[in-house]
Amino acid sequence: MEGFYESMLYELEPTNITLKLIEPGAINTPIYDKGRLVFIPPKPDQKAYQPFYKNVWPFILDGLTLKNPHPPEMVAKVLYQAATDGKNKFRYMVGMDVKSVAFLRWLLPFNWFKGFVKKITRSSEVSRANSRPL
Repeated sequence: MEGFYESMLYELEPTNITLKLIEPGAINTPIYDKGRLVFIPPKPDQKAYQPFYKNVWPFILDGLTLKNPHPPEMVAKVLYQAATDGKNKFRYMVGMDVKSVAFLRWLLPFNWFKGFVKKITRSSEVSRANSRPL
């Protein structure tokens, strides 16, 4: 989404239309709870996804952001700020979870960040299972 929004930003610039990207983290709303309860495991014939589901879903359920989601008012405040600040700012992040990930992506080389994600989700076998020569 970020790449799509950024390309739209460049395309719309000559028309004086401003885009602002709001990036919320875990937000405590009814859809947030519903999403956690309705997660559908992969079908038996989707073997490549089984390790990911087995390893990542418990991580998601136990993750700190899921234990402490941000209140919706936090997003409303950032939306209002983005709409009224008059700044030529593109990205507005909501919550320390999103800001922390963005900082790590900025700080670390891509392969280090990728390794970090694999380590915390214990899903490296998924990458190997899904990598096929083109």
